[in-house]
Amino acid sequence: MDKLLNVLIVEASTEGADLIVDELKRGGYEPVTGMVKTNQAVSSVLREQFWDLIVIDLETLGFDTVDALGEVRDSGACPPVIVVSGATDMKHGACLMRAGARDFIKKDDFARFLPAVERELNEYQRHYNQKFSETALQESEDNFQIITEAAPVGLAIAGYPDGKVLYANPLACEIFGVPGHKLIG
Repeated sequence: MDKLLNVLIVEASTEGADLIVDELKRGGYEPVTGMVKTNQAVSSVLREQFWDLIVIDLETLGFDTVDALGEVRDSGACPPVIVVSGATDMKHGACLMRAGARDFIKKDDFARFLPAVERELNEYQRHYNQKFSETALQESEDNFQIITEAAPVGLAIAGYPDGKVLYANPLACEIFGVPGHKLIG
């Protein structure tokens, strides 16, 4: 089964976009694409829809790739951006990567495209999972704090096997007659 992939393609020609779509299909993806040609359009579609991947053809006339990378970064969504080019040298590619592109693929080395897409999507998913886990952990800790501090009983949590106090709610500190910072540990 093909993997559904929302792809924003910044490309002046439908032939160039078709090349990207065909390559993604060859890699087992089912691309759902949007195509834009201007920086203003990039800004607009970033607000309107979630994108898994953005592919920018550097040769799109009148298009400022560095500005577009800034738009992506400022949008907060931060999907991976892969820049493709038929003519630009690797020095310019390095500049684009410093501006936020995740990879730079020369069209004469397009065999690198699918591995770059896989790598960047995996990294994006890993980053998303990590952020989700951190948020869930913080919410859990906040809930624990709210519940234990409002508990009508003294609660203390001790470590095993040393028995050191790891946590004590305010009522436990009051019962022991010791401030929390002295009771813990």
